[in-house]
Amino acid sequence: MQRNIFTMHSAASATANGSELDVEDYSIAAFQVTGTFAATITFEGTVDNTNWVAIEAINIATGAKATTATAAGIYRMGIGSLLKVRARLTWTSGTSITVTGILTNAADPMIQDIALAANSGVDIGDVDVADRIGRLLGKMTNYDVLANGSLTALNSTVELACAGLGTVGLGVSGTWAGTIVAEIEVGNGVWDVVPLIEQTLAGASLSTTASGNWLLGVAGALTLRIRMSLYTSGTATVYLEGSSIASGMFLSRSIPTGVNAIGTVGVTSITAGETHIGEVGGPHAVVSDTFARPNDTTGYTAKDAVSNTGAAANRTFTNIARVNAGSGIIIKARLMSDNKALVGRYRLHLFNAAPTAIADNSPYLLLYANAASRIGTIDFAAMATEDPTNSTASMSLNTSIRLAFTCAAASRTLYGILETLDAYTPGASTNYYLELEAEVN
Repeated sequence: MQRNIFTMHSAASATANGSELDVEDYSIAAFQVTGTFAATITFEGTVDNTNWVAIEAINIATGAKATTATAAGIYRMGIGSLLKVRARLTWTSGTSITVTGILTNAADPMIQDIALAANSGVDIGDVDVADRIGRLLGKMTNYDVLANGSLTALNSTVELACAGLGTVGLGVSGTWAGTIVAEIEVGNGVWDVVPLIEQTLAGASLSTTASGNWLLGVAGALTLRIRMSLYTSGTATVYLEGSSIASGMFLSRSIPTGVNAIGTVGVTSITAGETHIGEVGGPHAVVSDTFARPNDTTGYTAKDAVSNTGAAANRTFTNIARVNAGSGIIIKARLMSDNKALVGRYRLHLFNAAPTAIADNSPYLLLYANAASRIGTIDFAAMATEDPTNSTASMSLNTSIRLAFTCAAASRTLYGILETLDAYTPGASTNYYLELEAEVN
């Protein structure tokens, strides 16, 4: 791994630019600041060897990011696509200050987030995006493709063949008035705008009206051009320097409201909520209802309703769906009673809206009025217990069902009526437990 150490300032006690370091073959710089001083070090870089721009560095002791340092410490920064860097000293008071720099071409582990103003003109493949761009600084060396020129009229351009390149450094200088954009094409004659990523890491934009230095991601493109999209006056001098090392830039931005295609998936927005792209499988829901029948032993006739004490009531399976109007498939149902002597068969009628309740020991009625809300039925085989002496319950389990359901528009609940399929004499105040398990969407 290539590494070189340089002295930028040696026991300095006055304002000075310090040594300039050639960094074309390096991707990371680290500066160590020592001494007794009251001063400011400004970290700067250039692409065109004329205009110097502040560079954000990370204090490795605190993780804080800034373009200046006022205290002793070690400060590290990504320098891919830069020509030179320096640590400019503004002296105030003290004894002296020493700044030592080290350059390396190892991969840069730092990740920087860069804000991008909302727009609708950037494409990543087939995904239209806006709002946010992230940048990962990587190994940027071997600047072996160069181009320069001038922009002096509307739509005048400076072009660079960039096949095989990952990153291009752009420098613009001169006295001019207008708007400059960077564009790439992949061989189809269609030019797409490339974001201009500021070397201060303060942000990115789709155009500039002022001179400066930027980084451009051009991986996959055949040609890059810098174009004067609006022109008023003057001459803008353009300098381009490309790297043959694979680009370390990545775009990561939110999708705005609208109809945006990711492959063949149409979406209106990607926000916190219920939009899913490619979810495989789904969660389960287990819900239950309990009730006690009346305190009597009045015999049931086959196809009577079995219900609560004192009045007609429906069974309620709350939150079986994941969201309002949610859907799923019931895959298991369990009926238990605290009367271990029960051996009858039962049927559970299910609805997505509360049906007209039927009083206990009254005939179950199949009503056409419930046609729209009716989900279907689940049958329970004869109830049974285990050890007849010590058991305290009887049970029937149905695991062979796949009953699809959809809840009502503003509901996550299903409703039920329990019906006995056999005549029998019940126990007084018998308790019942009904449980449903569903795969929900």
